Amino acid sequence: MDIIIRNVPPQSRDDHLETFLRPLLEQFGITAFYCQSPKNKPFAFLTVLDVLAGNQLVLKYGGSGKFGTANKASIRYHNRPLSFDRSNNAPDQFTLQGLRNILARQTKTSTKSTSAKAGNARASRTHMIQSVSCGAWEYRKGRAVFIPAYADGRAGTLVLGRRGLILVLDTRITSPDTHQMHVSYSTMDSVTLTTHPPSLSFNISESPRFYRLTTAESSLADKLQSLNLNSVSTRDQKLTKERALGLHPAHNAISGMCFAYRVQLDEKALLNDIRNILKALREAPDPISVPTEARSEGNSFHSNLSKYHKLLSNPKTCGELGFGPRFQMHKMTTNGILSPGLAEEFLQRVLALHHQYDHIALAEGLRAMTLETPFAGPQTDAAALSVTSLVASLVRSTKAFTKAGSNYDLAEGNAHMALIHRVTVTPTGLYLDGPELETKNRVLRKYTNHLDYFLRVTFADEDFGRVQYEPGVNRDEVFKRRFKHVIDGPISIADRAFSFLGFSHSSLRASQVWFMAPFVMDQGLVHAEKVRKDLGNFTAIRSPAKCAARIGQAFSDATDTVPLPRSVALMGEPDVERNNYTFSDGVGMISKALLRRIWREFSKTRKSHATLLQVRYQGAKGMLVLDTTLKGELAVFRRSMIKFEDSNDLNLEICGAGYKRLPMYLNRQFIKILEDLGVPDETFLDLQKHAVQQIAVMTNSAINAANFLEDNKFGQAVGLPGFLRMLSDLGLDYSLNDFLRLCVEIAAMTHLRQIKYRARIPVPDAHTLYGTMDETGTLEPGQVFVCVRRLDGSVDVLTGAAVVTRAPALHPGDMQIVHAVTVPEHSPLKALHNCVVFSQKGERDLPSQLSGGDLDGDLYNVIFDSNLWPAQVYQAAEYPRLAPVDIGRTVESQDMTNFFLTFMETDQLGYISNTHLQIADQKESGTFDPLCLELASMASTAVDYSKTGIPVDMSKFPGPRQYSRNAKPDFMAIAPRLVLNDNEKLHLEDIEEAEIEQDTDAVSTLEPDRKRTLFYESEKVLGKLYRAIDETKFLKDMKAQQDLRLGNARSLSSIDTLMDRLWAFIQRETRLLQWAHQRSLAREIKEVYEDKLVDVAHSYKIDHSYPLSEVEVFTGIILGRKGGVPDKRTREINVSMREQFDRDMRFIVEWILYGDGERGSHLDADDLFSTCGEDSDEALERSIACFAVAMEEKGKVFRQFGELKSFKIVAASVCLRTLRQTMGGLRGLA
Repeated sequence: MDIIIRNVPPQSRDDHLETFLRPLLEQFGITAFYCQSPKNKPFAFLTVLDVLAGNQLVLKYGGSGKFGTANKASIRYHNRPLSFDRSNNAPDQFTLQGLRNILARQTKTSTKSTSAKAGNARASRTHMIQSVSCGAWEYRKGRAVFIPAYADGRAGTLVLGRRGLILVLDTRITSPDTHQMHVSYSTMDSVTLTTHPPSLSFNISESPRFYRLTTAESSLADKLQSLNLNSVSTRDQKLTKERALGLHPAHNAISGMCFAYRVQLDEKALLNDIRNILKALREAPDPISVPTEARSEGNSFHSNLSKYHKLLSNPKTCGELGFGPRFQMHKMTTNGILSPGLAEEFLQRVLALHHQYDHIALAEGLRAMTLETPFAGPQTDAAALSVTSLVASLVRSTKAFTKAGSNYDLAEGNAHMALIHRVTVTPTGLYLDGPELETKNRVLRKYTNHLDYFLRVTFADEDFGRVQYEPGVNRDEVFKRRFKHVIDGPISIADRAFSFLGFSHSSLRASQVWFMAPFVMDQGLVHAEKVRKDLGNFTAIRSPAKCAARIGQAFSDATDTVPLPRSVALMGEPDVERNNYTFSDGVGMISKALLRRIWREFSKTRKSHATLLQVRYQGAKGMLVLDTTLKGELAVFRRSMIKFEDSNDLNLEICGAGYKRLPMYLNRQFIKILEDLGVPDETFLDLQKHAVQQIAVMTNSAINAANFLEDNKFGQAVGLPGFLRMLSDLGLDYSLNDFLRLCVEIAAMTHLRQIKYRARIPVPDAHTLYGTMDETGTLEPGQVFVCVRRLDGSVDVLTGAAVVTRAPALHPGDMQIVHAVTVPEHSPLKALHNCVVFSQKGERDLPSQLSGGDLDGDLYNVIFDSNLWPAQVYQAAEYPRLAPVDIGRTVESQDMTNFFLTFMETDQLGYISNTHLQIADQKESGTFDPLCLELASMASTAVDYSKTGIPVDMSKFPGPRQYSRNAKPDFMAIAPRLVLNDNEKLHLEDIEEAEIEQDTDAVSTLEPDRKRTLFYESEKVLGKLYRAIDETKFLKDMKAQQDLRLGNARSLSSIDTLMDRLWAFIQRETRLLQWAHQRSLAREIKEVYEDKLVDVAHSYKIDHSYPLSEVEVFTGIILGRKGGVPDKRTREINVSMREQFDRDMRFIVEWILYGDGERGSHLDADDLFSTCGEDSDEALERSIACFAVAMEEKGKVFRQFGELKSFKIVAASVCLRTLRQTMGGLRGLA
């Protein structure tokens, strides 16, 4: 029921009112409730589940209906008597469902007894402080001394929450504003408590988030009154909150590179409370208690930093050092690795020894050294950070570097790869990384001898994720000041000034741009403006978004290029158009003779001969599709493909191709639309049940596990599926090895969670294919031609009714029924494969009806499973094409950078899509509801925003009265984290008890505009699918199954470990083979492998604080850090990480098989082993030596990893496979 509470202070906050009411409501047995207080209104609504208890509350505290009076017992809030009356409005059904969900979880976890304990903990988590300082730890006479670079004398409050702390600094001393500093415990490397004076010091791995609160009326005491649970506070109407760059302008300059903070407490007695709280928190490091000293040394940090950068940028002193080493030395201070004073001392020593090493080795030595450099502070011995120790570490790392197999070697051996330095810009810092391998684009190919003059720059928040929208928080300081200052440039590194160059369409959505520094080539100066001008003629384009998109074509990644003279390129052919629709939008044709030449050109990198190519050529983009009727060498580009003129680049760039058919997966949007179109729930539940069963059976046997890993492309880089099969052939069970067992568990749980939390359910009888147009005119409206190529090279033509769609699909008309037909044997369409061909006939082309698709490279889903055919079909949406924003003049560089920043700040596509999903679940008509149809239209505008520059009109966004904004279906809840504990065991993080019992975190009281979200059990099919998977039980059952097999396997042998058994087998089978002379090479291979793995772990980390774990790199699966399944950014990084580790592993395996001979000409693992031929005996010798070294010598120990273990698996896998090939098979252990 809903109860109206009268005489509430107009500025009351929901969470404070709930905290106040909780003890009162518990007297009536009410533990699950929800408060909503309309802004600036003298009343609030209380929703409770128990109608009887609610009536008793009203009976006791009910009023006369007039504000300010109470007829019965009185309860006072902020010195005002409250009255409780039954509301005339029916309670929101989704709020009630959300409360039922909370009540069920409360009952399950028996949280009532923990509520008082949690409340006591929260009450003691607010402490008064006298000051805060930011600086660096340095060593004086062997002791750590804190040297402040900025000291803030404002008194304030330290608030300790569950996952982080907040410092709130008062307004009354030096600043007109209140500042907040938010620090996540997960970023803390160490915490030190000191008695005299009482202080809390901590080192963090990333900068805090800073906020400024401005008000003319409220003091700090007023604002923090809420932290005392015995009182309440009000929202100040004039209070504004905005992201800040630091605590003060003087702090802004160093907040991104000083990661040591010291907080002086009000009294010594607080130390025990703080120590006990931090020890009880899961993510906070255990504090140490040691006496420390803070010593002010004036402006030494700033002066040393300025001096250091001047020295580094001076060509007379550092010019011979080379840009690579100087980049790494610049990184020392910008990334907060060394203090400026220590960095300068270190630089002088580097200058003295750099002549002994080449630039590449020195740069990589510096880079490797930084990974092992510890944080300065009381927890680190002074000797570890002495200049002598740093130089020794550098010399070791530099000597250990071998170019063979390094990224430099891979870049030289792959014409389409380039090594590029990276910069990440955050609200406070500028962090350097790399160089890393990037796929070349048109610009990088043209200036391939000057690649270190280019930078890949990413704009992100302090955790390297997207700068998220926060309710009630102004972000102008971040976007309009900080980011704008950087993008308008230049970024100065050493003696180079990098300025904005451009961005591709995909990098725009990833908040990435290209920068470059001027250089001389062919006796001319090359700078950003010249590079853009040389790409083509863009002067006629008057839209910044469109101009940026056209220039961005030159920044598209291209895995292959083929010279294409103008004589064989027919440009500007007419399109097939009708009724203002372009049936051939983005697609052209290519002759068989030219396609064969292309096949020959990149046969080194692809086995399959694709008949569809996604290309860039001069100013054109789109697809070229084989047309066997074309004679000679010819490529036909239609008008719709040509985006700009006057490009002089005559290389055909291959950005993608139909090498193979792709699997098709359902997602939440697809499922919701199909449900609304009449597909029964049982269809989806059966598909999911089958997919989950496939995962469950993988632990029944090694063969099942291997097949699952192979089908889902887990552990491919290291040949993990094949290794499990070979072990099984020998009668060995992989579960005997903890590392292998963990790999299998991670693969299973990752796949399961993709199904549960993304509804990513495979559909066996469906395909994902490139789309193209029927050039022959054979197909009638509503007909398609679908052809897929099997692994054996044969082509299947699929026929019958099918559903065709594409992602993202939000409108019910985004799914249409088609009829797949065959064509005559002599038809040119028969030469195609791995595509869906659409008709060029009819009133409107079909691709544009499917979420606004076209044929320039879009992928389409074709579903032949009749169970998924809808009972009805909805008319496709038709949205007007919006003309791009016209600024009335030629677009300049700053116009494009302004658009980039505006897009980054205002892109609403994700928010619109999530709200669409939420409303579709709440409304009876689902995606047919007018609100959902409007949101689908808004999403279409949001998709085109990157090209038109026209943002979504958010005034059309549904209001809070049109749907239950604060109640979401359970399938949208954040997932518990899948984590590795200290013993490297996989487990699901427990749900916070405080979240279950509606407890208010102390930190959350400082975020007044955040509303508590209730999650209800959805009655729609997505809710049923979500609840059908119990991941906790699945993990428990899987571990039990593994334990059972482990016990059985151990009972069969007296040798303890899997690797011991395998090594005994190898020694027995090769006892006559001499391999000891290969030990030194094997040791070198092991060192290079481990260095590469650590480098990948750091290069592809998803946040600033933690590198990836060894098992994440090894399996190619990033688990994520912040709850839920990996987001889009993490998935994209995951793909790049897999590609990099795959290249590294290819090199390692080649090195083992071929020694120091010729490498780099093999396509995949099968090709590697099949071509070792006459050298198979030597390959076997090297592989045995590698296995021996791995068995006898411990793995390297890295600061953030511990001992590495996986080389033993790699060596064993290669050894077994080589032995099998040499001997013609493997005999069992018996």
